[in-house]
Order: sequence, then C-alpha cells, then structure tokens
Amino acid sequence: MLCATQVSPAQAQALLTHSGVAVMTPGLGNIYDAAACARCVFFLPPANDSQGQQLRLLIDNGLAPHYADWHDLVVSVLLACFDCLFAQRSRLCC
Repeated sequence: MLCATQVSPAQAQALLTHSGVAVMTPGLGNIYDAAACARCVFFLPPANDSQGQQLRLLIDNGLAPHYADWHDLVVSVLLACFDCLFAQRSRLCC
C-alpha cells in the first residue's frame, strides 16, 4: 500500500538518499535533488515544455537512463524498475 505524506525538504532529501528508486517529474528542482541524493531515478513524462527540454538534455548527455515518454509509459516503467532493483542487488548505481 502506498502512503503519501508531507515532509520537510531535509526529510525529503534523507528519504531520497535511502530510497531504492525515486520516481520524479523532470523539473529543475527534482533534477537537482536527484543529482544530490538519489541513487536511481526514473523520470516521468514531462508535464510542460521546459520539463521536456530539461529531460531531453539529460537524455542526450547520458544522465537519464530511466525515463518515460508518453508513448511508451507502461513498458519504460516496468523495465526501469527491474533495472534499478537488479542494480541494487548487485550494488551498482543506476
């Protein structure tokens, strides 16, 4: 069961540091948090044009191995989750 709650920025960073997979929109703040704290990030499809531009830059520079396009959402989510889980088990970072 998933449970949502509000946490402080410091708590969010601590949770990101200890989470197996972080699922985020490709907004600038999330990109910064992911770079600083997350071990494995799956980027959701962009919600606006600037997020799309930011995600494209990450992809083009090899910084977003796990992401979804609106056209392949279901397949990408499953593959990314499996990749991250297997990488964790073998102590590799995504």
